[in-house]
Amino acid sequence: TPAPRWAIVAGVTLGVTAIATAQAAILLPLARWVGYPLGFAEWLAATAVCGLISTGCAAAGLAVAWRADSAQGYHGFMNAVVVPLWLLSGAIFPAGSPLWTKVVAMVNPLAYGLYALRGTLDPVGAPVTGPLSLALPVTLALTVAGCAWAVRTVNRR
Repeated sequence: TPAPRWAIVAGVTLGVTAIATAQAAILLPLARWVGYPLGFAEWLAATAVCGLISTGCAAAGLAVAWRADSAQGYHGFMNAVVVPLWLLSGAIFPAGSPLWTKVVAMVNPLAYGLYALRGTLDPVGAPVTGPLSLALPVTLALTVAGCAWAVRTVNRR
């Protein structure tokens, strides 16, 4: 393709982000049924955070996929890395009990994205990884790092 390689990263990442963010925007109103008072401002903020998280994850996934020798190798790596990150982020099981899960959550990038999302839905909720004022910049920094990693990986020959 005559397009620069960074454009390939941008296209793939934004395509995946658009799909994930649209799905989040459709499903987020269901948060009311589980006790989150979701107004328009909260919905908009949560949708933006979901877009931020999905951008970082899509870019990092592209960086891994670009270097993978096969689809099976990519999926094996992603299952070995993403599933533990997801399970230890506090999304399924609360981080903090036992104590080692809180320590893992403090170094888990998905935990910061999860807390940023929870902070937009319920700003009074108990923090695991710190206040929203910490979780949001960390999530943004990790998204930028994921995009930079993808661009750097794709630019290598």
